[in-house]
Amino acid sequence: KMRGPVDKINRTLDRLTFTPETNYVGEAYMTIHADDLGYANNSGLSTGVSLTDQQRLKFIIEPVNDAPVNNYPDDPWHLPRSATAIPLSGLSVTDVDVGTEVMSVFLAVGIGFLQIEDDDPVRNLDFENMTLDDINEKLAKVKYVPVPCSEYEDTFVMDSQDLGHTGSGGPQSD
Repeated sequence: KMRGPVDKINRTLDRLTFTPETNYVGEAYMTIHADDLGYANNSGLSTGVSLTDQQRLKFIIEPVNDAPVNNYPDDPWHLPRSATAIPLSGLSVTDVDVGTEVMSVFLAVGIGFLQIEDDDPVRNLDFENMTLDDINEKLAKVKYVPVPCSEYEDTFVMDSQDLGHTGSGGPQSD
């Protein structure tokens, strides 16, 4: 509720903002009621008869595309030097708004190799146009195959793309 000179009220209304709840999508309304309190003649004296107006504003809140989030262990993997495939536990992707749409995840290493089940080891794995559930099922099976006798640290890259299926803002990645 505001009360004061019209120019001061208008300056305050010019700075008014509306912020919906986080992740809210849909319609929202605001009602503005104005009452001149009987000061309709600009004389500063009340006429005793109030003039009023009321407007209902409608906001349509559109969804925005939230980015996927790559999940992996906080601590680096400490892997033994061997030629055997070692599971990379803790890999997954989340995306709050991808639903049943498809997305893509790219994995790469610099020195060693990646492997899923008994497939041939490769430097890159690309899970393209798959549902989030299918991607996470594949990620749970990813193994790292080190180069035998290598004393170098390896680099692991995980890039997830949601392909922009949901909301505004275009494709998002992590």
